[in-house]
Amino acid sequence: MQENSKKKVDPYLLSVSQMDAIKDWLTEKEKKDASCEICGNETWIIQEHLVAPLIFGKSYTFGNRAYPHAIIVCSKCGNTKFINAAMMGILKQSEGETDDK
Repeated sequence: MQENSKKKVDPYLLSVSQMDAIKDWLTEKEKKDASCEICGNETWIIQEHLVAPLIFGKSYTFGNRAYPHAIIVCSKCGNTKFINAAMMGILKQSEGETDDK
């Protein structure tokens, strides 16, 4: 059996320019003390994917609107922060949205 030497590419990974935009936004918005409020560590890791929380209502319905978030994680304790990707300029607010008007 021949092993496939091609590495599979994750289509959901953020691009280099998106990762750079997150870094730039964090640097611009960073307050004087940006240490983790749990452990005091000052090193944060930017995750390579966007996530979107489920919208709570009478039931969960997949395929509805979503609010994509960038994720940053404290490198020491794992404290995790979610920052709205549209507000960061990573995505346009209308990107991926559909209106049933």
